[in-house]
Amino acid sequence: IMRESDAFMADLGYVREGLKYRITRPNNDRVAVFCHQGFGTTWLSHLLGVPPILFWSTFDMNHTGVTIIEFKNNKDGYTAPICLAVSDTSHLYADRLPLRFANGTKI
Repeated sequence: IMRESDAFMADLGYVREGLKYRITRPNNDRVAVFCHQGFGTTWLSHLLGVPPILFWSTFDMNHTGVTIIEFKNNKDGYTAPICLAVSDTSHLYADRLPLRFANGTKI
């Protein structure tokens, strides 16, 4: 996941250098990625530089949850991902749909 994540991000114009990314092609593209919880939490831990065990044990992904990660085009040519939302389900609330978080806790 880490190797392919770095290749994917490089194709988008962001080359990983430690915990930050060198901007090789500044852009304002919006990219949608659809994935399951195991892949999603593992990928996010890598993108955000959070150890996987810590991420897996403290973050959870809900069905149809929306996560937003921003890569700003900073003038110094580097960026770091900023997590704006994790597993947001406000679209379900807005439609008054029933929700059980992580198949258990009713919200």
